[in-house]
Amino acid sequence: MANHNVLFDNLKIGPFGKLSLVDPRGVPPGTGGGGPVEPPNPIVGNRMYGLTGIPASGFGPFTGTVQQITPSNATSLISTARAHGLKILGHLAWGEHEYWGNPFSLSAYIAQKQKLVSIPAVYSAILQAIEDDILYDYVFDEPTRTDRYGRVVTRTELQAMVDDSNEKFPGIRTYIRVAPSNWSGGHMTGLTGLWAQYKANRGDVTDFRDTEVETAQDLNHQLLLGMNVQHFNSGNTAAENGPANWITPAQFEECGGVLADADSATVDGMMCWDDQTTWIEQSGMMAVVTAVGEQFASNDP
Repeated sequence: MANHNVLFDNLKIGPFGKLSLVDPRGVPPGTGGGGPVEPPNPIVGNRMYGLTGIPASGFGPFTGTVQQITPSNATSLISTARAHGLKILGHLAWGEHEYWGNPFSLSAYIAQKQKLVSIPAVYSAILQAIEDDILYDYVFDEPTRTDRYGRVVTRTELQAMVDDSNEKFPGIRTYIRVAPSNWSGGHMTGLTGLWAQYKANRGDVTDFRDTEVETAQDLNHQLLLGMNVQHFNSGNTAAENGPANWITPAQFEECGGVLADADSATVDGMMCWDDQTTWIEQSGMMAVVTAVGEQFASNDP
């Protein structure tokens, strides 16, 4: 996805600086609505309801974040997430293509994870977070993206990554960002689930949800659902980052509500993707995001 590196540049420095918090009612600072406020506490639920890149200390109703897990930040990220009730979908092969080579190198990828294992305090914190159901492994992102990796990353390589994670981090839940309907080769041993994200150009949202859930079930995999909120009404290029292409509150309410009612035995989380966060400052958006999160949590198994 375009601007992927923008997101990860934010993650490398921790909590991003692009987000200006507004009143949860959608009232911007200085307009008589009380100005900036502390975001509400995360929604109580067993599953991730998340947004890529939010701080481990949380934001709004979200209970999940995507973060790079590095030797220098692992213990603090995990400690913060635990204190604030968040779950982390973590890039344990941190650094992504900056370190993996172009074309992609499996050995470089595996070497990144080994760096976490090699530091006893970090490794111990990771193992405890796995046991406490705080940390999951975001094994790989869109393996067919030749523009990102220099070639298609093969199923054999993906299996090797999953095997390596399960060996290094026993009990960890592992996910790859490919929609079940785009996955080939059937069930993958040791892989927990796949990740499907909805946009306006992907047809009827109920059909999308049901197809991805049923396909995941046929594959005997779990599923993360979500929406690409920044590019919801466009493609994925930098030129299409503007407000006209953001998801609207009405779209989040309608489409998010449909996804929130997906089969809870199959869906492990609802994780939305963005490279920026100004879309959430639209009037009324925080209230809608909160309501959808509550709906999702109410369906917990």
